[in-house]
Amino acid sequence: MSSKAKIKEKKSISEMGSRASFRVLKELVGLYILAITCVMPFYFTDGYSHIGSDKFDFFKNVTLFFGKVVIPVMVIFWIFDLTVKIKNEKTRMGAASKNTPGFKQIFMKGHIFDLTKFSTVDIFVALYGLILTVSYLTSEFRGAENFWGVKGWHMGYGTQMCLVIAYFIISRYWVPHEIYMYLILAVSFVVNLCGLLNRFGIMVFGMEYSNPSFISTIGNINWFCGYITVTFFIGVYMLFCMELPQKAGKNANAIKREKAHSKADRKEILRFVLLNIYVFIGSAMMVAQGSMSGMVATGAVAAAGLYFSRLDDADLKKVLWEITLFFGSCSALYIIRLIEPDKFNLSDRVTDILTHTWMPVVLFILSVTLFLVKSLRKILGKVIKPVIIAGIGVLLLTVILIVINTISPGHLGKLSDMAPFTFNESWGSYRGATWMAGAKTFAAQGFKGRLIGVGPDMMSKALYNQPALEPLKEQMASVFNGATLTNAHNEWLTILVNMGLFGIMVFGGLEISALKRYLSKKTGIDAAGHDYQRQIMFAGSIGVCLFAYMINNIFSFEQAMNVTTMFVMLGMAEGFMRQIGD
Repeated sequence: MSSKAKIKEKKSISEMGSRASFRVLKELVGLYILAITCVMPFYFTDGYSHIGSDKFDFFKNVTLFFGKVVIPVMVIFWIFDLTVKIKNEKTRMGAASKNTPGFKQIFMKGHIFDLTKFSTVDIFVALYGLILTVSYLTSEFRGAENFWGVKGWHMGYGTQMCLVIAYFIISRYWVPHEIYMYLILAVSFVVNLCGLLNRFGIMVFGMEYSNPSFISTIGNINWFCGYITVTFFIGVYMLFCMELPQKAGKNANAIKREKAHSKADRKEILRFVLLNIYVFIGSAMMVAQGSMSGMVATGAVAAAGLYFSRLDDADLKKVLWEITLFFGSCSALYIIRLIEPDKFNLSDRVTDILTHTWMPVVLFILSVTLFLVKSLRKILGKVIKPVIIAGIGVLLLTVILIVINTISPGHLGKLSDMAPFTFNESWGSYRGATWMAGAKTFAAQGFKGRLIGVGPDMMSKALYNQPALEPLKEQMASVFNGATLTNAHNEWLTILVNMGLFGIMVFGGLEISALKRYLSKKTGIDAAGHDYQRQIMFAGSIGVCLFAYMINNIFSFEQAMNVTTMFVMLGMAEGFMRQIGD
């Protein structure tokens, strides 16, 4: 056999090995995504007794199992791929060349090692992993028992580094396909429907220790709210991106006949109907679930939608259509509660206002009326921006008044005696106590602690093991009846304590850069004419979920359902963006 034939045979083997290993790799990554987003929501072992730990155990075991399989396959792929690159580069340089391909020729132009294709989001995720590592290794509380974090929460170094690694593997090795997004929606729909039935005493799954504080297959209402926040708005944004059905013109019958024969159009109609059902049920569940943070996130998404759509009639109508669905679902709950007044098992002021009074019916009629107006932009376009700005101004003024009344009580007249304007331990369902604990724990740290924190998920270790914080420890024990406070019930404040100023800056950069990257691209047709509009829509839907997650977690926390789902979806969003060459 000639030398040329041998080279050709070796090259063929390398190419086949590269293709085969990559095929296996992409299938494994796809299975991992499905395990976290579609199986984990339904996983539990003993009803609600330790469902939070069950979710973490599932994540940990699945992630470690796939890691043991995926990483060796990834290394094999790298070896084959690197061999192909070296040979291709030698061929390009010419057989007569005595130069060996260098780092730039091989790694900077490769499929995997392409260092020129690091997005801003990639950089911040990598920096987040670096800060996690530095914070953990320099923590006085590090150790094997703290590697995965505090029992019951498990948001430690091991968990978060797994998420960082998962993000990069998914964004590079997953082959994006819309079926994954629809499966996430289907699972979310079932979880929401089960939760809605739970509110009326119907238990689809036989859950031990069930009570109104636990819901569906997720667990505590705060955990459920975190999950619905990071999944519900996929459907909301996808429905926004669809064209609303239009009235036909003079040739209506002809147009209808043409569309009746169009399979693609029938699919679009079916998709439109299903998304409307999804948003309707999800909206009802968002109202009925019982956590105020989810309602705040929903309001923020609606306000943002109105603000950015105010100058376009079609987009404004789409936003109003979804607002109509929201108040329609509230009105439906109101009717059901009238018929079955004793079935609904949650007592909450905001939920009762939206499902047990005439208010949602009035708002539903108002939103329908506005939707039917033809030149909506002319009527609302100039009103929306100042109203939203005024709303933000009122919010800031409220915060200022709370600060004044807290520092110097009694200076606000009648407002001084109102609970919302008095920041104390019980403020905001005891968010006052948790935020105060987070702020004081951060302030008690030295220079190093303020820069890089006390360690991932180590806030409770710092709070309960530092002599200087003994008075705060006793205060928290009194407020929470001896229960251990593990986080500040505010993700930003908790990260500030756990990973310091560097950590919060990187975390903020990650979220802001992701929002900008996934929501800023509007058109997806490249020079060759390929249409990537669906990829842009899916990435944008994940961006909206991230925005809702950010708002929700001002009042809530990272946990095994929401943060794992969010990181996996961020990897998917990055995968969609890389698929369109962005």
